[in-house]
Amino acid sequence: MLDIISSIMGSLGGIKPWFLVNFAGTSLSYVTTDPYPVDTVQSLDIGAGQSMTFYYFYPDIGLSIAVMAVYAAVALVLAYLIFRRREMSA
Repeated sequence: MLDIISSIMGSLGGIKPWFLVNFAGTSLSYVTTDPYPVDTVQSLDIGAGQSMTFYYFYPDIGLSIAVMAVYAAVALVLAYLIFRRREMSA
């Protein structure tokens, strides 16, 4: 589901979805690319003087690390709070 949201936001909406963990996770595959890809914009003429614009966004490595760390920290805190609240009975 997040892939669909980030694709629609990114390629058609022109909004870089840096805050989504799946977008940040793609930096793991792009880090091996030399040179590292940069954001691009491509316009396609569809006729009658109209065009459609596509945006191709690539995650920044530092920001991706920060986003994944925040998601992990929030998940750990929530897991701890839920575990602490739950009664442990044998």
